[in-house]
Amino acid sequence: MRPAPVEVPSVADQIRALVRKGAVTLPPLPELATRLLQLLRDEDRADLNTAGRLIENEPAMAASVLRMANSASFGGLRRLEDPGEAIGRLGLRQVSSLVTAVSHRGNFESADPERRNTLRTLWDHAVAVALTSKSLAAREGADLAESFLAGLLHDTGKLLALKAADHLETHAGVEKLSAHVVDELMALLHCELGEQTLTQWRSPEAI
Repeated sequence: MRPAPVEVPSVADQIRALVRKGAVTLPPLPELATRLLQLLRDEDRADLNTAGRLIENEPAMAASVLRMANSASFGGLRRLEDPGEAIGRLGLRQVSSLVTAVSHRGNFESADPERRNTLRTLWDHAVAVALTSKSLAAREGADLAESFLAGLLHDTGKLLALKAADHLETHAGVEKLSAHVVDELMALLHCELGEQTLTQWRSPEAI
């Protein structure tokens, strides 16, 4: 006998229930990204020295910030070695975007080869939308870093829906969902799940 077709609305309700109970979540952004986003909410009063000290405590992130500050796009007359000076050159919004992007990339991993391909496609799309958003913002005089960050995170709900599908297959006895069903679930749920996740991460309201 053929297995019964998967009822997408029914599976969607199961995913909603899992998220509501907290059984499936995306790991919160690392403390560094969260602290920088908190500073970003009150940028007029933000202390760049405080941001520099936060960055210095994360060597890998500090290296990324310095590499960007010294790149051809941002490089000044002299090479910078101090993260605080790098933040001054780049701006807090640009640094927050970079740190969030590097932190968020770790969520796009899976042991399942098929899901790994889906996640890679989602990540590539997120980066493409982020860069496009930044380009459009430049033409319209909008905030570049905020637009980049909004583009990068716009499909976070799809990521959570995919993680929930993995959970149902692994822990709830649901037969492996086809790629078509997973696509439908991501399209159906990504707005509501994305808003919940970004709210939990305390992302700036505009994002």
